[in-house]
Amino acid sequence: MSKTDEYTSLVQDFEQGLGRKLTDKEEELIKWMVEQLEASKPSQSTKGMP
Repeated sequence: MSKTDEYTSLVQDFEQGLGRKLTDKEEELIKWMVEQLEASKPSQSTKGMP
């Protein structure tokens, strides 16, 4: 799943759960969370290395 897909999916999940649109601040927080998740994943170049 790409960063944009993950972001869009999270925003929709939060909006459904809250029953309202997210504020700009809340959307910024989700963007930051997705970036942190992406940064913590091993990169393709290091996959399979011991």
